[in-house]
Amino acid sequence: MVGIVRAFTPASLYTGPGDVASFDVFYGVRAYSGAYAAGGGNAFDLRRSSDNGTMTAAFLATGALDTATISSWAGADTIFISRAYDQTGNNRHATQPTPANQLTLLLSGGMGNKPYILVTATKFLSYATFAPSNGVCSFSTVAYRNGTNTIRFISNNGDGGNLFGGNDQATANRWMLKRTTATTTRFNAVASDSAWHVGQGIMNGASSVISIDGTDTTGSVAGDTVAATLRFASGGDGRVAEAGFDDGTAWAGAVYGALTANQQAYYA
Repeated sequence: MVGIVRAFTPASLYTGPGDVASFDVFYGVRAYSGAYAAGGGNAFDLRRSSDNGTMTAAFLATGALDTATISSWAGADTIFISRAYDQTGNNRHATQPTPANQLTLLLSGGMGNKPYILVTATKFLSYATFAPSNGVCSFSTVAYRNGTNTIRFISNNGDGGNLFGGNDQATANRWMLKRTTATTTRFNAVASDSAWHVGQGIMNGASSVISIDGTDTTGSVAGDTVAATLRFASGGDGRVAEAGFDDGTAWAGAVYGALTANQQAYYA
């Protein structure tokens, strides 16, 4: 009697940022976790420019955005994002119902020629109101430093309350961790212009850290505890592949180091 040998195939060989660190909110062009990828989780609600047709874009089991389906649907159209799904399960989906203010999705040209999101000064996604817990939080992003871009996560009264940004205003080759309320506090790390970077920011008072491409810079800044709009926005030409944060948690070096390695491996 000849037995039948069946190969074991795991549900997903993909490891996402959510498999490495915990997040309260996560948006991006790749899946948050292996489980989210295996389940074909949603990434974005999209609108195409020619006829305002819509679709919901999902992830493949590899963790990658299903760009083939999006490309077939969009053709030569510009692709706009009306909703970025919070992949953590916390349902803080960031939306933009006004067409003129919707972000643009590019299917290539990002880090490692992966897809990316173009965030300009007048375009943004937002989610209701969010109340940070205790002034301690951790952030992660894969974004492009071009001298003018800022990726904002918490926006107080429209423009204030940046908790993690991608520039130092007029200073070149810098990445900034910033809190803005009545008084602005920030500190900077080196990040070369005209390049994609993997960035982690840990707001934890005097023990704060910016880790850019695996190099740490320490400083002092605490997160805001004032309720504000959760806003995914930019002060200029912002290009971002993924972004998320964990409120009330200061990631240890081993955690954000592993997260950096995970991002570099995926986007390499």
